Amino acid sequence: MNNNISTIKHEITTILKNKIHEIIKADLTIGRTDNDLPPLTDEEIYKIYENDVNPYISKMILLMINDYESSSELLLLKNPEFDWIREYLYIYVDTNQYIEIDNKNLL
Repeated sequence: MNNNISTIKHEITTILKNKIHEIIKADLTIGRTDNDLPPLTDEEIYKIYENDVNPYISKMILLMINDYESSSELLLLKNPEFDWIREYLYIYVDTNQYIEIDNKNLL
């Protein structure tokens, strides 16, 4: 049973990492164009992801998995809604600083 849970958690971790990347990319492209700003380039997004997101991913995913597991809803994370992930992501990462103003100095 523990091996099965471990496998599920590993699978969920991969799913969440991919979804987080999608959210960040959308925030920094579509989110910016919604505010009449140019979308960031892939290189700029990568830099933000590495500097501002990556250091917190493991902590955020662990918190999310633990919370869902403790409420017996772990399997829901196999197909998570973006809003569920955002609730945890935005605790650690504030993309608004890149969305609301055209401040390339932050990069």
